[in-house]
Amino acid sequence: MKKWSVAAMIILMLVFTSTFSNSAEGTDTDWLKRFNDYDADQSQAYDGAGHVGPIPRLGYTPSNVYGWDESYVLKGYLGVYRATKNEEYLERFVEDVDGMFAQLEDFQGDGFESWWTSVYSIDQIMNGNMEKDSIYYKDSNGAYMTDGWYPYPWYGGKGSVYRTDEDKASGTYSTLVQNSEGENFVSAYTIIPNYTPGKQYNFKFRAKNKHSDDLGKIMIVRQDTGKPIKEFSFTNNEWQSYSVDFKTPDIAGLQLRIYLTNDDTNDPDAATYYDDLSLKQYGEYIVHEGMALTAISEFIDIVYQDKTLSKEYTKKAKEYLKILEKNFVPKWEQHWAEWEHNGIEMGVFKFPFDDTARMTQINEYFPFNEPSKGITIPHNQYAAAGRTLVNLYRITKNEAYLDKIQRMGNFLKSSLHIKETDNGDAFVWNYWDNSGQQWDFGYFRYKSEDISHANIELGLAVDLYQIGTVFTEEDMMKFTSTFKELIWQGDYSDPRVSMFVDGSGSKNYSVLISEWVTLSQFDKEIRDISVQLLNRPRDTFGSTYGMVLIGNLLRYNPDLLTQ
Repeated sequence: MKKWSVAAMIILMLVFTSTFSNSAEGTDTDWLKRFNDYDADQSQAYDGAGHVGPIPRLGYTPSNVYGWDESYVLKGYLGVYRATKNEEYLERFVEDVDGMFAQLEDFQGDGFESWWTSVYSIDQIMNGNMEKDSIYYKDSNGAYMTDGWYPYPWYGGKGSVYRTDEDKASGTYSTLVQNSEGENFVSAYTIIPNYTPGKQYNFKFRAKNKHSDDLGKIMIVRQDTGKPIKEFSFTNNEWQSYSVDFKTPDIAGLQLRIYLTNDDTNDPDAATYYDDLSLKQYGEYIVHEGMALTAISEFIDIVYQDKTLSKEYTKKAKEYLKILEKNFVPKWEQHWAEWEHNGIEMGVFKFPFDDTARMTQINEYFPFNEPSKGITIPHNQYAAAGRTLVNLYRITKNEAYLDKIQRMGNFLKSSLHIKETDNGDAFVWNYWDNSGQQWDFGYFRYKSEDISHANIELGLAVDLYQIGTVFTEEDMMKFTSTFKELIWQGDYSDPRVSMFVDGSGSKNYSVLISEWVTLSQFDKEIRDISVQLLNRPRDTFGSTYGMVLIGNLLRYNPDLLTQ
């Protein structure tokens, strides 16, 4: 959890060329300097909190930041440590992990500590941007209402509750709640179509009052009692974003409503504008945890294998292992499914049966806001968890871990397809595949996997190969052909990669090849290609991703430290 002061930043920049030295040569290299520059840069994110957090404006760090940013930082540290044996990188690693684990919390009250976010959940608000009008109110005295929202009182004409283009936060329209003389309560409301009982939700909206002394107000109301379970008031007369958390009732099947009101009932001229509303469940995501814990479990394995490291690292490794086996492993067991196909044992994790299970691939038709509950998750999501379990198996030799990773590996391998190239067969595959089992339903879009998400699946395949199961050396060579013959566009003078593993899509895609560079252990030409891509005139990725790229490159090509 690095909070770099300005003075510290200046000192670091002065010593970058001398402090982090190659253990063999005693001199720094361009690769290490670049890595440390990335590290210093990423530590300034979120007002200096870095990607460990907590993020100041939130008070916590959403799990997606750990999954898609900090995980790269951690992997980068380990890669550079493996290449240099400089324990400074392990010290940075432990500092970050301690900061992350300090924020673990039993947020959902299920007995398992975790990180969480609402970003990836189903939005329960239809037409939250207020752009679509409702045919039901077009002739109601000029009161054009917003689709999915209803006016109260129902007989209100223009002058009470209606959609308007006179002031909006974004787009073309907002909804105005304008008080009317003689009315005790005026509101726009919507019915929450479904909710997961007893869970935390986040309601976000943008709003402004017509006058500086007006009092806008939102209410989340149980219709069986007519009483609010959450109220929030505000006086701002400029557009502002608001975020309100609440917990749903423990009972399923109740009707919940969101009311958008103005609480100045004695002032007929008081009014409030509303726009850009969303309602999402807070959730825990196996892909975010898997990404973050892959490096943490790898650290434990490194420490357990290297008896020369200090006892402090051993103490930390044991502490981290206890946390993983207490929280990560048992939490997701309820979402595990396994089967046999043509004599081959397979298994996957499935989406939880709640509103966190958002995948747009099958939500293109009515009902739009019905999540992908209980179906097989995409390849990258179970692969992230699988990589953590591979490391746990290395550490503990627990056969239960081996069984799961072999089953996931078998399913992944069964989803690969052969594509012939001029220089041998290559693997191509989809972003997401139906397991063919009874729990999978609906429409799966079988689109080619992009090279970014493919890093995670490739990482699992390489991990399994390294422990001698599921994937063979012949398979590894097919993956190298995927990179060299399909993804890489073959021109060293103008280095480019395609967007998808089958070679389709943009030919100037960002160099998101963090795990593809690990194939250089099988084919040194991939090292040369990767170096050429990384030395393009400008970076096409963020500093956190730059760290994992260089970390993996140096891990498998430590000779670059002397060049």
